[in-house]
Amino acid sequence: MTQFRHKALIMHNLILVDVEDPKDFIIMGNELHRFILSSDFYPTGPTVYRLSATGKYQIGMCINDIADCEKQEGMAFYRLVEFKDCLTFRHAYEEDPIEDSRELLKLYVREKGLQPYDKSFYHILLTSYGNTITDIYYPLQRGGR
Repeated sequence: MTQFRHKALIMHNLILVDVEDPKDFIIMGNELHRFILSSDFYPTGPTVYRLSATGKYQIGMCINDIADCEKQEGMAFYRLVEFKDCLTFRHAYEEDPIEDSRELLKLYVREKGLQPYDKSFYHILLTSYGNTITDIYYPLQRGGR
């Protein structure tokens, strides 16, 4: 049974890095983690990645303080990213294509007459006992329920 839920998504001190090739996620994630630690910060939550409506990928982490990323090419810092209403889906089986889960979210939004905020997806990667669970957030326009 597919379960969609409405939840808020709130992230403080988010650093996002552009990823040119999705195959480089692990490499870029490791580089971002090294950058965070070498800058005397530490991650305060799980890894996040964003897929924009244009197909652009970014990987990120929330950190413990404000960072100056202006001199870092392909890197952006957001003091606060907040979406009051997102449709969410827990993608728990790594062997299932995550694209299918995103398509289910889009289809449900269309069927229910909801309006996406900007058609971007945010993925929160949670590791449990060696397995990765991905919570997918699809931000909706306010009052879109």
